[in-house]
Amino acid sequence: METQEYTRQKLISSLIKIGHGDLDIYVNDVLPAAREDPELFGRFVVWNHRHCKVDDSKVAFPPIALRGLSKGDAHLAENAIAHMISLDPRKIIKSYDFSKSLTKRGLHIPGGNRELLQDALKDYITAMEKNRRWWVRTALRHRKALIRLYEISHKKAVPLAKEILFERKFPPGSVFEALVRLKNMSPSEASATIMKHKIPAPIAIGAVNTVKDPDIQFALIEIMTGNELINYSGALKAWGIFEIPYLKAAYDAAIERGKTDKRVNVYKASKAAESLDTKTGKKVLQIQEAREKKLKGIEGDWAILADRSASMQKSIEVARHMAAAITSQVKGKVYLLFFNTAPVLFDVTGKTYQEILGMTGHVYAGGNTSIGCGLQYLREKNILVNGIAIASDGGENTSPAFSEAYAKYNKAFGIEPTVYLFEIPGDPNRLVENCQRAGVSLECIPLGTNIDYYALPNLVNTLRTSRFALVDEIMQYKLLTIDGVLKRASRS
Repeated sequence: METQEYTRQKLISSLIKIGHGDLDIYVNDVLPAAREDPELFGRFVVWNHRHCKVDDSKVAFPPIALRGLSKGDAHLAENAIAHMISLDPRKIIKSYDFSKSLTKRGLHIPGGNRELLQDALKDYITAMEKNRRWWVRTALRHRKALIRLYEISHKKAVPLAKEILFERKFPPGSVFEALVRLKNMSPSEASATIMKHKIPAPIAIGAVNTVKDPDIQFALIEIMTGNELINYSGALKAWGIFEIPYLKAAYDAAIERGKTDKRVNVYKASKAAESLDTKTGKKVLQIQEAREKKLKGIEGDWAILADRSASMQKSIEVARHMAAAITSQVKGKVYLLFFNTAPVLFDVTGKTYQEILGMTGHVYAGGNTSIGCGLQYLREKNILVNGIAIASDGGENTSPAFSEAYAKYNKAFGIEPTVYLFEIPGDPNRLVENCQRAGVSLECIPLGTNIDYYALPNLVNTLRTSRFALVDEIMQYKLLTIDGVLKRASRS
């Protein structure tokens, strides 16, 4: 049981980390967990790939998983490699290079699985070459990465790939030839060409002579994915599309399409909306709201206890983001309660971050720390919750202590809510010590000094009303196979 708790703790803590390309930050926490329980970690890789929006973890975890295996773990090795080749080519290269860097540090892939990785890369290229549509789409978006994949897989390119990638000879009438000619086309011709060939927006923007022509802008809006629409909303506004009726109508239609895009990053939509004017921001938030309705999967009612004592201004902001992330995923009620030695309660059920900020903008840090007063207030108001998330340094110094209030809450309602501490650096953490002495189960997740709010929703996604529910859920996920990944990619 201690091993499972240790592994789970390290895995969950790793979710909050974003290295912005520095994958080494995962090694210290994740590698011991992969070695302690490779079966749990293998299935966690599956869970993380489906639920996490932090690309760095998806890139780093499979190579780390390979280092935690023994000779009898062939199914887990295949699962890790299958996840590597399920990434886009740029991320496959990044994952492969990270794997090589681990080898250079003496962390070798055991059990002959290095050969399995090399064979999988070659099979990946071979499968892509058999599906012209897949290959063309990949060559358009990821030309340099695809060239590198040919090199590291030692796969001899078929004639078409050799001409387009290595010799830059583009067949007449092909999308590659059209892409080269875009800069010399009239705006109307370029617009028609972009839509005909479905040239990805980021590629088309770099290839056209100007993006300020309405015809070009119309084509870009028409072919943008949900995430691209979010990323470029600020630019589209600056280009003046909302002043032109038919472009505004095209944008509104694109927003509707974006609501069904499963690849949309919900938090990116929220952050993009913050930088736009109110009217435009509301349109982007429509995508966020549509996706959040499909994300709700956390059971029960929840309370966020947010420290607003002296020096805890960061805790206040963390709690607002936590509340927005929790309410987007929880099916029940969500309460945000700020405390020092006196509680201030807000019902934030169904609220967005912007709405929560508007409700709590007057809350500032000051005073002593009584984490228990928040739970005492919930008991007095007869508010029953199944889970509690605390944003604090844990430096409680005023009665009632949380452990004391928890015992009274349990006695009053006959329920033991799961408790998570999102630990923010500050005073000595007495909360953990007090809970250990009182036998109150508490999961402490250190956030560190530099909190990246893009990672916070991923961590919130791990909250459960039952202490062991997440591990049980993770263990139900089926491992991937290389053949299965390649067949799905070929059908896409």
